[in-house]
Amino acid sequence: MNELLIDSHWPRKIFHVTGASIIPTVHYFDLVRDDVTLLVTGVAALIWITFDTLRLRSKAVNEFFVRNLSFLMKTRESEGYTGTSFLLVGSFLTLLFFQPVTASVVLFFLAFGDPSAAVIGKRFGKIRFANGRSLEGSATMFAVCVLVGLTLADFSLSAMLTGAFTATLAEAFSGRLDDNFSIPLFSGAAIAGLGG
Repeated sequence: MNELLIDSHWPRKIFHVTGASIIPTVHYFDLVRDDVTLLVTGVAALIWITFDTLRLRSKAVNEFFVRNLSFLMKTRESEGYTGTSFLLVGSFLTLLFFQPVTASVVLFFLAFGDPSAAVIGKRFGKIRFANGRSLEGSATMFAVCVLVGLTLADFSLSAMLTGAFTATLAEAFSGRLDDNFSIPLFSGAAIAGLGG
């Protein structure tokens, strides 16, 4: 199965930024009611997880899926749940647990900070962690998250910096817990805990 996958770095990052920005954009600018955003996100998560589960149980469906969408996938996603499943579940729980501004900001952390870390880390990363992530990528993630927080919210400085740092740690040391899930939830909890 893995031989069907190519280096999908750039297409995947563009897809990530675009797709992950939709929910926080709708939420932040009140384009629809908050309860509607929550409901639609929850339904989308349920539908996608159901599809992912069925795909993984059918070799033929999985091979067709990977063959046609390999340019958007990581290699490990051919044999496991896609990042979209974790993104939608993480987004739903973030919308459910946190105030609208906090939820929107941390989802933008994910949308912009995560791919920025990957792009810079892949291109310029010299100081590597044991898991292959880089200090340069993490520094970029932190800077992007701080910029997002300064632009979109009036959090206290401590809450903003702690939230950005928590998001950076969640991205840098993500393992079995997908960072599409952990980044918004962990950073949201950090900001909310400090009264952000």
